[in-house]
Amino acid sequence: MSPTIAPIRIADGPDQEPRMPALVKTAVTIAEPAGVPHLCRAVVLPLALVLAGSDLAAGPAVAMPPLTDAPERPFYFVVDLGDLADGRATSVPHAISEDNAVVGAAADMTGATHAFYWKGGQMRDLGVLRLMGEPIYSQAEDINEAGQIVGTTYTDEGPAVALWDKSGIALLPALEPDADPGQAHSINARGDITGYVGRPDRKESVALWQGGRLVEIGLPGPQFDTAHGMVINDAGQIAGQAARHDEVRAFRYDAGVWTLLPEFSGGGYASLVNDMNRSGEIVGKGIGESGTDRGFFWDGAVLYDIGDLPGGKDMSHAFGLNDRGEVVGYSAAGNGNAAVLWTRADRRLVDLNDCIDPESGWHLVLAKDINDNGWITGYGIAPNGATHGFALIPE
Repeated sequence: MSPTIAPIRIADGPDQEPRMPALVKTAVTIAEPAGVPHLCRAVVLPLALVLAGSDLAAGPAVAMPPLTDAPERPFYFVVDLGDLADGRATSVPHAISEDNAVVGAAADMTGATHAFYWKGGQMRDLGVLRLMGEPIYSQAEDINEAGQIVGTTYTDEGPAVALWDKSGIALLPALEPDADPGQAHSINARGDITGYVGRPDRKESVALWQGGRLVEIGLPGPQFDTAHGMVINDAGQIAGQAARHDEVRAFRYDAGVWTLLPEFSGGGYASLVNDMNRSGEIVGKGIGESGTDRGFFWDGAVLYDIGDLPGGKDMSHAFGLNDRGEVVGYSAAGNGNAAVLWTRADRRLVDLNDCIDPESGWHLVLAKDINDNGWITGYGIAPNGATHGFALIPE
């Protein structure tokens, strides 16, 4: 019998950051979103429309204030991605493709966590390579336009880097047979994959898999102990983070040149990278002057603090970015953590809970990714109380 894996934890207050791993042993709790003003109109999208319309949408750093005369807030249809069990289990999306397919991790009927693929209202189990006598899981991290998916699975030898495509699941090579196999985080349109691999000296190094062959990219400098590639764009640029002692710094790697992202004008620096678009713009989490977590957007020259919602702790995190400069993530708020949208055009932070039908029964906790069609995926508390992934479809 497969082991039971507890639900993914969702932060239960404004002072806690949502935890994203697929395997965390704790229960789900969150404050009810009482008294939240809903300034945008939308309706929950009927399943028939989801099925029919799944392909419809075809220098020095400074902290800049929001622009004035911002446009009207957007509004969205909400689609429940469901799970791999009975509708009351957990699902957490990680990425959305340009043809509106979503991948991530979800619990099945046994409680095990499996990688999933969702499109057009249907969630499909991507499966695992089984490990005898140990917990069995897989999770999908990213998907490209060709439908290739990267992530992690367990094999007879332990965790391994996985690639799913039309032919099934394959394992990507490690640097050394006895070294940490690492993890794949991102795949671009050409099928190039980045992540990290373990080295014999136990350091973790930026990795690039091309055509099934592993290339070790290395570290930004000798002062760093580890470095992870978190995203690779279609130009082949890699962005990620490198650690030294107790400090973590965000970087971009481009044809042999390493660039550390700048500091905020008031102090603090970019720390963790989550996404990068075709132009090389980057989003992630920085450390503010007071030591709090701050979502950032970097346009190659200026590091923008995306701000946070009123009423909660001064904390935010940017996770997803598209080519239009639209950023999604989460912010602490007065009613707990909330999924947010920030745009390069007007530099305003919007609570996405204000942009859905107030009668939907949803509380959107975190937005994980956004594509160029404006579709957003993330997770929240569904009307039945389950932690489910969602897709937001702009009207």
